[in-house]
Amino acid sequence: MLELQRFSKLRIRIDTDNIETLLPLVGAELALDGAAVRLGSPTVEMLRPSTRVRSRIVVIKGFVEAEPFLGAVSRQLQTLEIAGRPGIPFRKEAPLPGSNKSPLIRRTLRIRDKVVVGFCVAVEELTAEESIRLQEAGIGGRRRFGCGLFLPSE
Repeated sequence: MLELQRFSKLRIRIDTDNIETLLPLVGAELALDGAAVRLGSPTVEMLRPSTRVRSRIVVIKGFVEAEPFLGAVSRQLQTLEIAGRPGIPFRKEAPLPGSNKSPLIRRTLRIRDKVVVGFCVAVEELTAEESIRLQEAGIGGRRRFGCGLFLPSE
């Protein structure tokens, strides 16, 4: 069950030609597994270039350890002709001594009966064109669930 807060957002990525198809959702009440969620007014944000972008979670099938995962991220960036430097950010709070918790931001996502493992990913040293390309294309899988989508992070 997802816990929504007052600051929670529903983010929908759509090209500008189709924005009007979302307007009927303004103020709509959605029934989600027996809970009611009311949608507010939309805020339209265009993609903007940034030297650094970040994704809350990137999932690449078969990669659950940080080092091989970063190699897979680099290969996907090369396929998109993006020369930026990828990394997995560290947690703000350090793990307790003796804890086996990684200082890297590793995330899980439950989809039905499966647990999907991914990592937070930041890509730095991007050109404006690379930044927009990565925001448009994303990397990894499970994009329908919001994975692999990048936003500026400056």
